[in-house]
Order: sequence, then structure tokens, then C-alpha cells
Amino acid sequence: MKHLKLLAALLLLPFAANADFEIEGVEGISDWYFHADFDNMRNTPSGKKIYAWLEAEAFDELREEAGIDIDKDLDQLIAMSDGQDDIVIVANGTLRQEHKDQIMAVAAIQNVELAPRKAGKREYYYVEGEGGQGEPFEDGAFFSFDLKNKLIVTSSEDKMKELLGNGGRLEMRSNNTMVMFSAKNANVGQPTDGGEDWDSNIMQNTEEAKVLIADDAGKVRVEAQLVTTEAEMADSLASIVRGLISLQAFNEDIEPEMSDILKTTKVDVSDRTLSISLSLDADTVVEAMD
Repeated sequence: MKHLKLLAALLLLPFAANADFEIEGVEGISDWYFHADFDNMRNTPSGKKIYAWLEAEAFDELREEAGIDIDKDLDQLIAMSDGQDDIVIVANGTLRQEHKDQIMAVAAIQNVELAPRKAGKREYYYVEGEGGQGEPFEDGAFFSFDLKNKLIVTSSEDKMKELLGNGGRLEMRSNNTMVMFSAKNANVGQPTDGGEDWDSNIMQNTEEAKVLIADDAGKVRVEAQLVTTEAEMADSLASIVRGLISLQAFNEDIEPEMSDILKTTKVDVSDRTLSISLSLDADTVVEAMD
């Protein structure tokens, strides 16, 4: 199992440090991007089991404490930034009048001034920020309920007007995608606190990392990509991953399910890009999350 943990560490290293994010095809190029599709989770074979776990572990508490029912109210959540301190959050779902009333009531209780503004016939609000340097929305936030079944939050007034003008559309990926996360490393080539350790070396030489989780014929498909600064680094990482997988082949104590997972794991290198894909039973994923 320790070898599998090391493999997981290789995939997640680029997210561990202070990083920006990037993904192709979403509003041009963004520095960070996150997409969760709860509707796909609810309606795909593997997604149903993951969704049931999330509901028991997190959604029930959210419903009780905040009155937000993910099962009824939220289908997709997209959050991203374009690298110019411009943050965008779009929630798609069944947003009811009571949600708007709750937000307005909380704002009134907290003495938060909501300044209504107009973009054509569309209405949005501005909330002044607290000015905490480096904090999200430090200069304030703009939000709107004016598009049907959408809540839009932005840090830029121009971006709010743009989204209200195009119907709040942000491109999403595969029909069966449940979660997508993409990061562009802002610290490429910079020394880290890890010094000359192997993990520090990987961090310094990784430009981008992407992870996608999707349903694939009832299995949970996980795809990860690392884009390194040089092709030699991608080749080296691929050798490490293949070596870790090979070590498990000689492990007499390995469980049959884990053996099957390793057999389906694919490791590919194309120039500076390392790609790893594997297929998991949803029950295995839920067990790992417990």
C-alpha cells in the first residue's frame, strides 16, 4: 500500500503548493478551474454511489445548517480564474425565491450593504470587500440571480456584465464528467521548502496538472496529466510510476481488487506530458474516502 500512496503523491504534488490553474477550452485560458457535476453523479451508475456518500457525509449537514439542498437545488458548480485576479463562480440548478430571500436576509442581519446595479435589463449586486490582501474577492464581489436557475458571482464587474449578456455560459466537458480540476503551477523553476528532495524537484519542474473523474460504463475513470518543463522529466516520472506498479505485481498480499486496478492502469508519455489513467469500482472509491 505504501507504493500506492507514493503513486498518489506523484499525481497530487502539483496541487500541494501555492499554484494557479489552467484548462483548455474554458473561456480561453484560465489560471485555475474547478468543475463539479452533481447531476452526472446522481444519474450515472458509479456516480450514484459517490453521490450517496457525499450526501451522508456533507450534504445532509449543509441542508440542516444552511438550508441548501444540493439534491434539489444544485446541478453543476464551476469556479475559475483567468489569472488577472478575476474569479468567476457559476452555480446551475433550481434556484428558488427563498434562496434569494435568505441571502438578502443574512446581508441585512450582518449589516452588509448590497448595491443594486443594472446591465441592460439584467440586475446584479455589489458587495464591498474587506480589503484583506491576497484574499479572494478582497476588492468586493458582484453577484446576480437574474438568469434563470443560475447564481453568478464574480470579482470583476466587466465579467459579470459579460456573463449576464451571454446567458452565464461557461463551457463544460464530457457528458459523464463528475469532477474536473486543473492547475497551472506559478512556481515553476522556483526552489521550494523541500530543498532538493525528489518531490521538491517534481514541483519545480511541473508546469500544469489536470485531473478528471468520470463515469465509464459503471466504473470510475480517473485521468491525470502532468505537463513538465522538459521531456526528460516526463520520461523519468513515467518510469517511477511504472516501477511502482511493477512492484505491486510481486506483492503476495495485494488484494484482488487492487491487482485488477493496477492491471488497467495506463501510463503514457508524449513529449513533456505524462498521462495516467485507471478504472476503479465505485465501492473501492467510497471505501477509500471513508
